[in-house]
Amino acid sequence: MTMHMHTDPAPAEGTPIPSTLGAPGPHGAPAPQSAPAPRNRVGAIITLIVGSILVVFGPALGLTIGGLSLIPTALDFAGQVERVHPSTPIEIPAGGEILLLAPEKAVASIDPSACAVTGDAATAAVAEAPRTSLNTLVNGTNYVSFAQVSSEQGGSVRIDCATTADVLTAPPFPVGSVLGPLGWWTLAGVGLSVVGIVLVIVGIVRLVRAPSATSAAAPAPAPAAH
Repeated sequence: MTMHMHTDPAPAEGTPIPSTLGAPGPHGAPAPQSAPAPRNRVGAIITLIVGSILVVFGPALGLTIGGLSLIPTALDFAGQVERVHPSTPIEIPAGGEILLLAPEKAVASIDPSACAVTGDAATAAVAEAPRTSLNTLVNGTNYVSFAQVSSEQGGSVRIDCATTADVLTAPPFPVGSVLGPLGWWTLAGVGLSVVGIVLVIVGIVRLVRAPSATSAAAPAPAPAAH
């Protein structure tokens, strides 16, 4: 018995060999291919984290920087406080005033007329001042204002106080210089918090809309066989 074996002829030299990668599967369905993991979820998570940080630490950062900005003003004010022993020379700015302070426990027994002003500023005068004009802590002792020295033309004066109480001189506290920077930095911190809220919302929306890595890599289902 003679057996005949049929073999396909070898492809001619230079003939391209067809690739089976990505070839249609059964019933014409494309072969499954792996999809790269989506990157937009990473960006959404980063946006969410940054926004959360700004929401939590924004106001605190503003208050901290605002408080630090007050240090030069406080140091400048402390450097202008002088002690009367029982007299001291001071400079009064034109149209300005200087406050006289004493310990809170002793201020009730001090008469503003016990202090007199002499010097170049002929218009300088001592007048009673309410305790609320200035209230400050010096070396652990609370000092309050009891009188003020004002001058229209300004100049060098000497203050003499006939009292045994410890009298200090100090300029009016610069409320505007203190509240201004503190308020602006506080508003800046609140602004950072608002930006953080917006970033949190954007991050949540992007995270919800972004497909997961599992769903992105899953192959398309093959059509049912007929």
